[in-house]
Amino acid sequence: MLILTIQNDGTGDLETGNYICKAYINKTLLGVCNLEKFKRNRGYISCLQEAAMKLREKEDAELRKWIQTYFRNKIEVGEFEKVGETK
Repeated sequence: MLILTIQNDGTGDLETGNYICKAYINKTLLGVCNLEKFKRNRGYISCLQEAAMKLREKEDAELRKWIQTYFRNKIEVGEFEKVGETK
């Protein structure tokens, strides 16, 4: 399960917020980023989009390789079906 958390760090003001964003697969932490001076009036969807972009920027080749291996192993043991494949 993919889990995204966006937590206010308590240092913002009425107009802007500062957030700690984390992405997990199950209990495995994939990445962490900070959103600083995010304008609250932009709404939570914009906050999610910006967090996702920042997390993606921090992603490196090893992380991508780990995710691919994780899902490849799940497919090989039959936990997931390949796209277009039926059992």
